[in-house]
Amino acid sequence: MSAQRIRVIGVGTAGAGDDALGLEAALILRSRLPRTVDVVSDTTGGSNIAALCKGIDVLVIIDAVKPTPTFPPGAISAWPYPAMRSAIDQSLCRNTHSFSVTEGLALAEQLGVLPKRVTVFGMAGENFVPTAGLSATVRLRLNDLVEFVLQRM
Repeated sequence: MSAQRIRVIGVGTAGAGDDALGLEAALILRSRLPRTVDVVSDTTGGSNIAALCKGIDVLVIIDAVKPTPTFPPGAISAWPYPAMRSAIDQSLCRNTHSFSVTEGLALAEQLGVLPKRVTVFGMAGENFVPTAGLSATVRLRLNDLVEFVLQRM
């Protein structure tokens, strides 16, 4: 039996506050995971996801999440796709000029390239202001998110 082909995608926008969370997590994971795990950063907001699904068995996506009263800044969660499609779509931050992560996953599904196992990890952000770095809350919890992902891979 061959080893599973795994890809981790950190989704985000550099220089847009906590929206860079997925990119920062991918940088850390790249140094912590075996080289057999493909770790990539994606700044397209979801439009590249279908292309990135080709040829893999497991997909992990990491992205910033909108905070709510019950999911405050720094809160971390994981959602299996497609089972939790609605929760993912409602939680993830959305760029008005691109596909959302769930739209990218739905396209991969339609094209028949969606991996057998897909999990979306998110942390609620606090600040999504352009030109700002990660908020103190998200920066403080970034390693916790990385450990959360590693434990569930």
